[in-house]
Amino acid sequence: MLTREKRLKRCLQSIFPLLDADASDKIAAYTLYGAYESGEIIVYEEDAPIYLHLLCEGMIRIFKIGAKNEEIVMRDIDAIHLVGEMANIKQIGFPASIRALQSAKLAKIEFAKLKQEPFFAVAILPVLLDSISDKLNHHVSINIQYTFSRLPVKAKIARYLLENLEQFNSSKRYQVAKTLGIAAESLSRTLKELESQGCIALRGKAIVITDLQGLEQIVLTN
Repeated sequence: MLTREKRLKRCLQSIFPLLDADASDKIAAYTLYGAYESGEIIVYEEDAPIYLHLLCEGMIRIFKIGAKNEEIVMRDIDAIHLVGEMANIKQIGFPASIRALQSAKLAKIEFAKLKQEPFFAVAILPVLLDSISDKLNHHVSINIQYTFSRLPVKAKIARYLLENLEQFNSSKRYQVAKTLGIAAESLSRTLKELESQGCIALRGKAIVITDLQGLEQIVLTN
């Protein structure tokens, strides 16, 4: 059975692959490693960014409380992942709350000390920036889905083609369907319908818009 120290170091080196044993030892010296039960709050919205949180085991939920006291789910994250690193980088309060969805274990690294390490710029910062980039892409996808959520299926697809044709053609069809919040079968069926109406044409795996006004009319009338 792995000791707490070994689990922590394995988690650190998994997320920060350029860390050597000595660097991991240094970080472990100012890191808290704790367990949280399902439903337990880990971070509250607006908490100060004292620690960089690293989910080592289990699953967590990032959420906000709406105006009517309802829970708005932002994202569910499983191990191994960084959590809330934007707050650490920008030194702002956490933008959302975090709770354990199931039994979870997190490393809480004192960020002020971590920033002072000579290996921070090479072994830590690039990982933080990549993680932030991935999360921003996820939120863009969520925002697109929310924007399209009230439209009928045909209008959703027409609007997405008008505004994101390059993204559409560079993505798998099931990914586009997930972004739009529809079934993959509905996407395929509607594309064939748009093709039969002369709005689009299939060129191999790519789609070409052949009737711009026709697509715009579908969006405007829904």
